Amino acid sequence: MSKNKIRKTLCLNTTTEKDIPLIERIQSVQNFNDYIKRLIEKDIKSRKIVKVENKPNQSSNTGNTSTNLVITKGTTLTLKAE
Repeated sequence: MSKNKIRKTLCLNTTTEKDIPLIERIQSVQNFNDYIKRLIEKDIKSRKIVKVENKPNQSSNTGNTSTNLVITKGTTLTLKAE
């Protein structure tokens, strides 16, 4: 395998009720790799900014502010101006 590639493994249990529909779905997909990439891209695009807050940076007295972006699904990103 090339050093430029990353490999991840997905484990599903054929006896677990929750996994059975997932197994059935991926068995019907012709190109599993492209299917997963499309799902990840869709997930990234669906994360929308719902709130922007500018707050003074309390760790220094330089007057810098940090911006908190509140993303859907409870994921918070913090960007600090330098």
